[in-house]
Amino acid sequence: MKLIEKNLIFRKKELLEFASISGDWNPIHFDNEFSRRYVSEEPIVHGIHILIKSLNKYLNNKKCLINQLQCNFLIPIMPDISYQLYLETKNDLSDNLYIYREKNLVFNCNLIYLDCIVKFKNNHFPLPDPKSYPLSPTFSELRNNTGEIELKANLSLIESKYNNLYNSISNYSLASLISTSKLVGMICPGLNSIYSSLLIKFSEDNSLKNLNWEVNSISKVFIPIGISIKSAGLTGSIKAFYRDPPIKQKTIKQLNKLIRNKSIIEKNILIIGGSRGIGELTSKLLCIRKSKITITYSQGKKDMLSILNEINDFGLKANYFQLDILESKKLKKFISENNFDEIYLFASPRIKESTKNIFDLQLFEKYNSYYVKPLIDIANSLSEKVSFKTKLFYPSTIFLDEEKNNTFIEYKASKLLGENICKNVTEKYPNITFISKRLPRLLTDQTIKANKTLIHNSLEVIENILDLMQEN
Repeated sequence: MKLIEKNLIFRKKELLEFASISGDWNPIHFDNEFSRRYVSEEPIVHGIHILIKSLNKYLNNKKCLINQLQCNFLIPIMPDISYQLYLETKNDLSDNLYIYREKNLVFNCNLIYLDCIVKFKNNHFPLPDPKSYPLSPTFSELRNNTGEIELKANLSLIESKYNNLYNSISNYSLASLISTSKLVGMICPGLNSIYSSLLIKFSEDNSLKNLNWEVNSISKVFIPIGISIKSAGLTGSIKAFYRDPPIKQKTIKQLNKLIRNKSIIEKNILIIGGSRGIGELTSKLLCIRKSKITITYSQGKKDMLSILNEINDFGLKANYFQLDILESKKLKKFISENNFDEIYLFASPRIKESTKNIFDLQLFEKYNSYYVKPLIDIANSLSEKVSFKTKLFYPSTIFLDEEKNNTFIEYKASKLLGENICKNVTEKYPNITFISKRLPRLLTDQTIKANKTLIHNSLEVIENILDLMQEN
């Protein structure tokens, strides 16, 4: 293979630029707060953006007419990270393109071309619609779905940025190709989508004025949806995954009807990472128990405000504070300046399985930055308040009890280290008490694809924790 681009980078500003080119305004590509709830934890690059930029690099020193493309988007590509683009020549009229991140293959494309140059006519298309929100059909609603999209594309911007590609396929083909991004990201599957693969053949037939599409294959959520397409200048098929939407915790009104224990906890309580997941559930339950609570969030301000509105509508109150526990000085200052009877530690990154064979030190350190370093910072701050007692809850994992579970070893090692620190701090400082419990699998954004028989009742588990924290 030949390296043709050592430093292939998709800048964040380019993601918004491509959205304006294609009309694909799916927030997974530019909204930090929205994307944090998904496996990527941050915005990802549009699949078609990856394709056209790679093709443009490939065509930099090669003049040909692209006839057919078959692409696989294997791993989401992140902005502002360096990737490597490689070329493999298959035969006289076929090449392969590969994008790697270190040793991980993230994208591949087989292209078939004609060794000639054609002068295409300049055709005009309406500009894409202004920023809008994607459709959000359920998985079952996608079955037998069909439709058509008017071809809209900012081809003048394509011509200026990707001129090599602009001259290698017709304007009709290019507008149709770009419109597949809007199809997947805005319509089908829409909001909860990931572009998986693309097989297209370019043609000179421009009789169609819209991109016609039909769902022709759909079975289970974890299997890509098949979509056939026919448009001006191309025919082919797309495969796209339907992402499970983020988990919605029960509302305070729902919880109030379900909880068994409504005993009042008249304490000043801090919930770190309380804007989603089990932190959100804990915040709501403590509100119902009339506690004076402060909820922190890092990025999810919209989620935070939604919870506060819900609490206010129920006739209760809560404080909130933006706090990134990775910012050590800010965390220690916040703990030092406030007195809390109880602190719950729920901030967490997404739990991932490493691709390294033995042990991933980099991933281990990432977990430590959430599960270990903040423990030390908080303990140091609390140790200076010798006259004020604080009880803290540290959530560990049942994975540590599962001897046959050989996955997530970095995560387990970090949590075990956190447990030991909790024990040592409790023994050393009379005014600090850590309660650590190995939690079972609970339904959150991170466990949404787990075997449902392994998921425990979140309400019951958190209720037991609240009771445990009130024991002497």
